[in-house]
Amino acid sequence: MNQTHRISVLGDGGWGTALALVSHRKGNPTLLWSAFPEYAKVLKEKRENQKFLPGIPLPSQLEITSSLKEAVDFGEVVILAIPTQFLRNILHKLKEFDLSKKIFVSVAKGIEKKTHLRPSEIVESILGKVKLVVLSGPSHAEEVARKIPTLVVAASRDEKLAGQAAEALNKRQEALRAIQLHNMGVGKQLHEKGEAEPSHKTCEEIQQTGK
Repeated sequence: MNQTHRISVLGDGGWGTALALVSHRKGNPTLLWSAFPEYAKVLKEKRENQKFLPGIPLPSQLEITSSLKEAVDFGEVVILAIPTQFLRNILHKLKEFDLSKKIFVSVAKGIEKKTHLRPSEIVESILGKVKLVVLSGPSHAEEVARKIPTLVVAASRDEKLAGQAAEALNKRQEALRAIQLHNMGVGKQLHEKGEAEPSHKTCEEIQQTGK
């Protein structure tokens, strides 16, 4: 039996919603957080993210909230799916909570315009040396949500953490496959060429073998 984890996804954009769906399909208790209470109500009522991921139904078991405290308390793993330019503001709010046992997974790309910091650097500059993994790859939210085979990398300075993040989202025969890499490389966050070639398997091979 696959181990499950309580997953909170902070950010109701297309990528955050797609990753919440991946987590739910894995069998994880999953909660999706929206910064906007009114839109959180729409998501609950319509069971579809019409603004950012139209045409993809949201299962009734996928929990949705606009309470940041509820989202942080809920998740053992907290996925930071907040656009880089808005990440700093949310991280300052997270400092109010006990984060000592949380694993953070940063999925934002790019750099902060004013500081030129990468998402992982923003996280560590505000939250300190938290348990942090970077998840990135050539991926599209709508493809992942529609179960089109996609390969991403979970990178961290801590090999065990990278493995935990990958395991939390991996499911045999699921379209998204996360592989671990013991190196939180710059390229993973800037969406440039990475520092290593972690796998030579094609998406078709992954789909067929489940590995």
